Order: sequence, then structure tokens, then C-alpha cells
Amino acid sequence: MTGTIEQALGVRTLASWIADTLSAKRACDRDDNAEWSRRHAETLATLQRQFLPHGSGIDGTREPLDKDASRADRLVFNVDYHAMDENGMYCGWFRYIVVATPSFDGVDVSVRRGQRRSRAFYDDGAMDWIADCFRTALSAKVGHMPSGALVAIEH
Repeated sequence: MTGTIEQALGVRTLASWIADTLSAKRACDRDDNAEWSRRHAETLATLQRQFLPHGSGIDGTREPLDKDASRADRLVFNVDYHAMDENGMYCGWFRYIVVATPSFDGVDVSVRRGQRRSRAFYDDGAMDWIADCFRTALSAKVGHMPSGALVAIEH
């Protein structure tokens, strides 16, 4: 894909789309522009539902962005993870906090334990896997098609 086509489609990382859309929504909220605030909220929901990891244990909300804790240079996600035991049975829910920040080569992602939602023990291996899932998703190139639809250009 050439730079000209990428520019025409507005191609950038998913992290950039989310951060810019959140900033635009906040500006509209501050200026009492309800129509555009609603549109930006819809775009944020679409970006999360369409492109963020879901399934294989990441089974909580489809819109995990913590809008209050996030900033233009720091995205925070509350990720609910449904753990499995050694028998392959679901054994508990855990909340992980995923923090994404821009870096020279894409997106830096860190994961920490959040609130435990059951008696099961945390699976620290899941933290690395969740970090990898979110790093891949947030680094993906996303653009607007002429129809207005958002599409992943490359992963």
C-alpha cells in the first residue's frame, strides 16, 4: 500500500484512532456539542467492538476502555478475564488493567492485576498473553473506507 492510499484512507494505528476519538469526544463534551459527542462515542464503541481482543478468556465487556483514566498519551483498559483450571473448566473471573502508551516502534503495553472477582488464583501467564493480544490489536493499522466503514488494513 502506498503512502498516498494510506493517507487517503486515514490509516493509522488503532491506538491512535482510539486516543484521537476520545480527545475529540471530550472536546465536544466541553463545548456542549451533543451531536458530535454522540458520534464520537459511537466511533469509540465501534473501534472497541470491532478491533479489540475478545474471546479465549477475554470474555467481559466489549468496550473495556476506561475513559476517565485514559488520556491522549495513555489508554487504560479494564479487561475481565475468565480463567480456566487444569481440567479446562472455567474457574473464576479476574480483572486486569491494560495500559498502552505510544513508543518509537508502535505501542508499549503493560498489564497489572486489578480486582479479583472470584476465589481463584491469578494466572500470571495470562498477563503476558493479554499484553500480547492488546499490543497486536492496538498496533494494527486501521483506516476509513470511502463508505465510511473502519477496516483493519494490516495486523
